[in-house]
Amino acid sequence: LSVSTEGAEDPRAPYIDAYWEKFSAEAAEGLNEYTLVETKNTKLGGIFAKEYIYTEKTGGVVYRHRAAVTYYSELIVSLTYTATDANFDTHIGDVNSIFAEFLFKK
Repeated sequence: LSVSTEGAEDPRAPYIDAYWEKFSAEAAEGLNEYTLVETKNTKLGGIFAKEYIYTEKTGGVVYRHRAAVTYYSELIVSLTYTATDANFDTHIGDVNSIFAEFLFKK
């Protein structure tokens, strides 16, 4: 007997989705030109997370944000990198390392 969980939704997903839906609604009202660019599944601290890349405009400058969001110990945890859109990729190697090395204390 073989059981596959491929394509099965992680039990954290509904909590993350509910948080992001609320965040996104508030961002659409409170941030200038809020645009969700990309969403994908990822890991944060070794557990299921979702990554959201979005832009918004403040003071005439476009900012790009990368947020990795998970549900851990009954809390929503969001690790976010922000830079001007023009400089977003400048430190992406360091950002990738930080996101990859992030751990939850046991």
